[in-house]
Amino acid sequence: MNKLLFDEGMEEMDRHIDKFYISYELESNSIHAPDGEYLLKDITCDWTAINLYNKTDGGSQLKDWFSKSKVIVRSGLIDLSTLFKCYREIQSQHNYHGRFIERYDFDGTYIVIQVGS
Repeated sequence: MNKLLFDEGMEEMDRHIDKFYISYELESNSIHAPDGEYLLKDITCDWTAINLYNKTDGGSQLKDWFSKSKVIVRSGLIDLSTLFKCYREIQSQHNYHGRFIERYDFDGTYIVIQVGS
């Protein structure tokens, strides 16, 4: 599904939860970014050791994580299906258990996401 979801066309289910249990907590899908395709960036620690092995040593250092796919932006709106796909790619790298998309911003190069649990 590569359909752009517009503010006025977003239905309640589309806006809040996708099939992978990512919860979209924002009121709209607007973003201040030029039309284009951008890598998604997440800044968090490596949760693999913490989640899988109950270790906290060395795993709490923040690191930049990047998607392999790109998020599509058109007319100041972010395509939520590509955002979810890109976040899942990052999530499989750092294994963070959070599922609530709380914010995202454009930093001039990347779309930077913040996800909470």
